[in-house]
Amino acid sequence: MGGGFGTASALGREVYRDVKAEEAPTTVEGMLKAYLLHRAAPDETFQDFTRRHEMETLKQLFDAEQAS
Repeated sequence: MGGGFGTASALGREVYRDVKAEEAPTTVEGMLKAYLLHRAAPDETFQDFTRRHEMETLKQLFDAEQAS
């Protein structure tokens, strides 16, 4: 999460490891739901959202949305 290139270059950070293919859609859906619910403003990018939070916080937000 949070990686980039060019003027926004940064190293990405790992939130999940070894996600099974059949779990990937649910994982991605939870991540996107959490982003939409918890972004700072409607124009905040996913990249900015992930950079704004610690990895443990992101994982908690993402996991909560996967469970709902």
